[in-house]
Amino acid sequence: MPFNCILWTSLMIFLKLGRD
Repeated sequence: MPFNCILWTSLMIFLKLGRD
């Protein structure tokens, strides 16, 4: 399970929500 990938995806979503 690529935890790093999951963390990156979560960060991207968080940034997108924050940007919007």
